[in-house]
Amino acid sequence: MTALTWPFASPRENPLVVGQYTRGPAYAGRRRPGVSVGLTPAAADFVSLNPDGIDIDREYPMTTAVQNLISKLGAWLSRHSIDVLRVSLGLVFVAFGTLKFFPGVSPAEALSVATLEKLSLGLLSGYAAQFVIAGMEVFIGLTLMTGRLLKTGLVVLAGALAGFFAPYVLFFTDLFPGAPTLEAQYIFKDIVLAAAAMVVAARALGARLVPAGGQQSPAATVTPAAWSRTRSWNR
Repeated sequence: MTALTWPFASPRENPLVVGQYTRGPAYAGRRRPGVSVGLTPAAADFVSLNPDGIDIDREYPMTTAVQNLISKLGAWLSRHSIDVLRVSLGLVFVAFGTLKFFPGVSPAEALSVATLEKLSLGLLSGYAAQFVIAGMEVFIGLTLMTGRLLKTGLVVLAGALAGFFAPYVLFFTDLFPGAPTLEAQYIFKDIVLAAAAMVVAARALGARLVPAGGQQSPAATVTPAAWSRTRSWNR
């Protein structure tokens, strides 16, 4: 072990420790200016002094652990949250679409059939309209769940969302005779599906969700120049 005298008059002058956490050798003993301390080059640790020279790891032992946990959670969410959202949205479409294959099962059957009949100018009505809606929703759900033909599914989803909100225009007086009916409230929740679809579409078009700053947390960052200075002290 080699003795090392702190070369700075104050920790504020040390680029390794001012206002951030940096990865560097572990220092044994007390970390104060002008005090010889032992340096263990093989050990890896966080040098965690604040601008006043207080050893945060010693004074606040939970601070680094909590920050590391938050950093790891943020990184995990940035990698997986949109995929979880995509699969969940797909499950919703598959579930509600499957119900529409069976007459009298879906609570939105009458409204959805009447809407498609209006939009198709009477070309589709009755069970034919219901079957088309069911097939469309299941197709959207499968593309979201599997990720296959995703862009095609999102285009179909955009058209489906327009149809979901169309009753507000086509049947406004029926849906809002005074207070909104149950069907009006049922449609209103589709705004959440629309927002989720926008996030999934952004990912499909190349957008990426990254942690704040777009890089690793400061605790895992050290510049090559600073590390070189650290190594030179031990020579």
